[in-house]
Amino acid sequence: MRHFTPNFIILLTSSIAILLLLIQIHSLSTPKIGAMASPPPSLTRKVRVYVSAPLFQMSDLFYAVGINGLTNTEPGGVTSDNVQMDDIEALADIYSSTMGIPKGGIAQALAENGLESYIPARDGFNMAILIGNTSAQLKNLLAAGDEKSTYLKSLGLVDEDVNLVGAYLLMAVYSFDMYNITSRCNCMIFNANNIVMDDGSAVELGIGSARGMPIVIHSNQDTSLFAGGIVNPMVAGASGYDLSLDSSKFYSIHDAIDELKKKVHVAQYSSRPQYSKFAGVPETIDFWNSLGEKIWLMRFKTKDSLVLKPTGTINQRASYTNMYLLNSGSNAGQGYIGSVVCGLVKQTMKEFNYADLTVPVG
Repeated sequence: MRHFTPNFIILLTSSIAILLLLIQIHSLSTPKIGAMASPPPSLTRKVRVYVSAPLFQMSDLFYAVGINGLTNTEPGGVTSDNVQMDDIEALADIYSSTMGIPKGGIAQALAENGLESYIPARDGFNMAILIGNTSAQLKNLLAAGDEKSTYLKSLGLVDEDVNLVGAYLLMAVYSFDMYNITSRCNCMIFNANNIVMDDGSAVELGIGSARGMPIVIHSNQDTSLFAGGIVNPMVAGASGYDLSLDSSKFYSIHDAIDELKKKVHVAQYSSRPQYSKFAGVPETIDFWNSLGEKIWLMRFKTKDSLVLKPTGTINQRASYTNMYLLNSGSNAGQGYIGSVVCGLVKQTMKEFNYADLTVPVG
């Protein structure tokens, strides 16, 4: 057996310590993409669908939440206070017969299939109401000297931020959707209706595809910039391998959901790890996810959103935080909610050294 001298052992120990120190210094100074701080659930544990759909036409709102969602959304929600309800029943019948939409929209159809979902028209914010009320009330809230004022100031808000309310809330909207695409949901249904599909929804499709989500395209019309109603190959390719018309586009909501369930089943038993759960993200996405999660947990108690079956409407008391429930039903409350959101934007910008990320050096 070979014996080592004490000096050799000391030298070896010192060398190992120096090597470990150099590795630690290198790891601290080298940018790296790590695991997500808040990844979506595994498809084998929970299926959560991101419903990519615009909000700018009545047909889009009917697709998302149906007439039930239009008439029963909580005050300040996306689809309340800004919809003309005249003859809406007749309009609902037209859309139901031509688009196969149930009374509760795709929200109801997904709930009937036992699938949790994120639907911007149901779960998002009414930006017009939020911006107006926040702009009108932020300065007074900061000056009130009460608990709300103290909290808003602790987030970093000052009087000058009144001029930036619109910019902050736009950042909030993007982060809210980004968080749901990358950190909450693990599959997607994409609404490709209209001759030119909604550009925001197309962005969501690209992000979901890059995250490896099972994706299905729904479109109940043959209007297209391509002959024969063919889906643009850059869009069809984002949803799978087969770009033929029969495999890349589904005309009814129920057919689209059935196809999504098939794709999810395949992904659940794939030998490959689910990319959307385990792959890291660059710093930009990490910033948006962090902000989006703060806003989500300001509104919802947990990462889950609980719906009433079979209607697909949110169970507000079971899902929402007390703060959101107490403030969502009035203009003053909406102003406070918007102010908190603005504060969360500023807080996250500080945490990520936002100025260092956006201002060029030298």
